[in-house]
Amino acid sequence: MESVKHTTNHQKEMVMKKFMVCFVILFVLCVGVLAQQVVYSSEGLEGTKRTYYDRTTQTIYISDDVVLKPIAVWGNCEGIDSFGWTMGHEKKHHNQFMAFWPNGEYDPNKDYDGDWIPDDMEETYMPGRPYDPYLKYSYLDEIGYGENPILDREDICMRSQIPVIVGTTTNYPLDILWINGSADHLDWSSPGKQTKGEE
Repeated sequence: MESVKHTTNHQKEMVMKKFMVCFVILFVLCVGVLAQQVVYSSEGLEGTKRTYYDRTTQTIYISDDVVLKPIAVWGNCEGIDSFGWTMGHEKKHHNQFMAFWPNGEYDPNKDYDGDWIPDDMEETYMPGRPYDPYLKYSYLDEIGYGENPILDREDICMRSQIPVIVGTTTNYPLDILWINGSADHLDWSSPGKQTKGEE
């Protein structure tokens, strides 16, 4: 019984890894190079099993949550759509970090609170939404990201990628990083968008 359970868990783990590799290949083909590299990590950010961008190595670490990340502003999607939004979000972190710190040369002396945003840009980066250069968390999560309070770099990243506040307007640029359903025809995973009937 133990060996059967172990085999089943091992098979699930292998399927998940193949699933991740296929999604990475698909995403890189569809969207282009993300950062210097993309790596699968079953541990994720500090053992939390969360996908994250590491500024020191300019690497996106994909974890198992990449296919099931129920963030309301992304439509509580899963599978290939969750993967698309998550990878777009991590790529956005990379792009913003490189814009804040040319050539990726981060200077902690110019970032008092350690949130990756230069102190002299925090109060003016998003018109009408000043961030406190002495606090990593300037605001509560008002956009459904899932962390309260929300880290300044996450708030900036989320607010600049899609129009997330229903009924309000924004005066900063928005990037629609993924459209749910846009890759259904490319999703051949099981279960996936083309799975029919019993699995």
